[in-house]
Amino acid sequence: MYDVTHMEYFTGIETKYIPSWCGGLPREIVEKSSYRPQRREIVLTPYRVNLEYAKETIPERGWPDQRRKMYKNPLTHPIFDDLMQLKSRFELISMKQAFPKHGKFKSIHDFQNFRAVVLIPYVPSTMFFFQLYRACVPILVPSRKLLARWVAEHGILWETSYGDPVRVNETMHSHLSNPSNFDAVSRERWMEFFYTFDSPNSWEIGMSCMKGMACGQNDKAAQKYAKKKGLVLHKQAVPMRQLSSIFAEHNLRQFGWIMIDVEGAEDIVLPTIDLFTVEADFISYEGQHETAKHHLEAAGYGNSFSIGPDQFFSKHLPVLPRA
Repeated sequence: MYDVTHMEYFTGIETKYIPSWCGGLPREIVEKSSYRPQRREIVLTPYRVNLEYAKETIPERGWPDQRRKMYKNPLTHPIFDDLMQLKSRFELISMKQAFPKHGKFKSIHDFQNFRAVVLIPYVPSTMFFFQLYRACVPILVPSRKLLARWVAEHGILWETSYGDPVRVNETMHSHLSNPSNFDAVSRERWMEFFYTFDSPNSWEIGMSCMKGMACGQNDKAAQKYAKKKGLVLHKQAVPMRQLSSIFAEHNLRQFGWIMIDVEGAEDIVLPTIDLFTVEADFISYEGQHETAKHHLEAAGYGNSFSIGPDQFFSKHLPVLPRA
């Protein structure tokens, strides 16, 4: 949501967020998305981490002079001093070490050969993060607190600021500082819109709902979680609509793939789709949900294959044999 908020901040124009899938088709996922690491190393990503510069070479505003690069190997940057003390427990390597041909890999699925990746953001959002996620690669990212400390101590994330655009309308997000500011306080304030967050603002917590993660199961669990984290719980009622009414409103009848991932509420949400009006090549959900399964089977869909906990249903592929 960083780009959306950034545009609204400067223009005052309400901006629509259109998510990117960044993954292959279901059949490609079946064939390639298998996490079976053959190597014990953890790879530092992405291809550009902007850790070549010491803090004193990074100006208060603007980008550093490329002629003043201090660290040829990003793993020698001071932010890794603490990690290197744990080197006996794991081995961290650069992309050039992982892929000797200039750090270039043939497919994002090549990262499945490693135990995990460490991803250090150099800008608020990169497609590389989502590609790794869709390829079922474990991703280790700095917490919001740690990332803010690195900004203060080492001046990273300088590439977040592109020029100094004029704010032509100040009606939206007036509580935020200018995202073009290079100071650590401004950077940290905008981190809530980054694609990687520390709990309780993480994508994992943010996606939980209804019967999802433990902290969101009911009021009691939410209050307990808030107390543990030193937070104040706020509840807000939001309007809800059934998927069938949304599909009908936009005259949507044919889909390539409908994916239902609602953290345990699949038995509630999936039956709201009128499968005799809407048809999809694939419909998937995570886990085992009998009501959802019966709803699909009644419309002629069979459980054709699975990817980890995700079950895929189709009218056109053979059904998985029963155990």
